[in-house]
Amino acid sequence: MKNHPSAAAWLELKPHATTPSPMIESLHACAILTNKGEIEASYKLTGQTGRVLWPALKPSGLREGLWRTTCFELFIAPSETKNYWEFNFSPSHEWCAYAFNDYRAGQTLIHQLDFSQFHVTCTENIATLQVRFSPNPSLARLLKDTQIGLSAVIESVDGDLSYWALTHPAARPDFHDRRGFCESLSKEKDYR
Repeated sequence: MKNHPSAAAWLELKPHATTPSPMIESLHACAILTNKGEIEASYKLTGQTGRVLWPALKPSGLREGLWRTTCFELFIAPSETKNYWEFNFSPSHEWCAYAFNDYRAGQTLIHQLDFSQFHVTCTENIATLQVRFSPNPSLARLLKDTQIGLSAVIESVDGDLSYWALTHPAARPDFHDRRGFCESLSKEKDYR
């Protein structure tokens, strides 16, 4: 992939203890704020990619409920506020984004994201997804001091769902739990 993150930038996602997935050897992700002010999120799954249920390719566009099957997610939370944003990226090229004003509260659908890149590749043992988009103005002005959560829902061809995140602070999978927003949004110059 063009401008692919260096190995040092990748963070390991782990399956929730209640949803293991032996077909996946590893799942890594990273998110950065580029020098142009765009957000770039990248995901790399290694394992038996043929046993993953990949959504059918569709025209890029907004669609809710992507998390019900294989989907990659990014949560961004400005420090010292209860606000946060959720971004869902499907290998189908569909996406969804929400703004929240507190834990699972005050949900507002974001109707427009300006993607400069939405790239998916899949081989026998490696699948990658990389997106780059401009945040809306209300988020862009808050990106200086943020925490992020990187996560994924992986569905097998058998219909089993596996939930992956940087950390799982609760007994059940919950990507909205702010204790899981345990990394900072890196700046592009930090690793290039």
